[in-house]
Amino acid sequence: DGRPYGDLPDFMDFDYMARVAEVNAACLAELASAPRPVSRVRVVGARDAYDTLVSFNAVEGATGYEIVWRDPAAADWEFSQQVDAGRLRCDRRGNVAQVRLPGVCIDDVVVGVRSVAKSGARSRATSAPEPDNFSARRRR
Repeated sequence: DGRPYGDLPDFMDFDYMARVAEVNAACLAELASAPRPVSRVRVVGARDAYDTLVSFNAVEGATGYEIVWRDPAAADWEFSQQVDAGRLRCDRRGNVAQVRLPGVCIDDVVVGVRSVAKSGARSRATSAPEPDNFSARRRR
């Protein structure tokens, strides 16, 4: 049909590409400035209330954490709760932190945790792993 195919210089919007590069660089700078992501995120429903209990390994250098959650069909995190690292309830060894999300039912949401630096830079969110149906079947 004679029309050009692919990214040819004559058809590039270089101003747009420059803005995309700036956004990518800003995102990388944010992630590089953040503490490392949390690990071993575990999410369970509270037995005594319509709440969700979130536990995770605390991260060295984090001054706080951001618990985020969303509807399973949502494309991005919709809600968040900020937690100061000094106010966390931790286990005896001081490394597993626990946070309660009042009024949030684990059956209705996907939950993640981000570590936050003093500067406010946030790590990527870490979610709890999905239950492994195969391993659940093997235990029967």
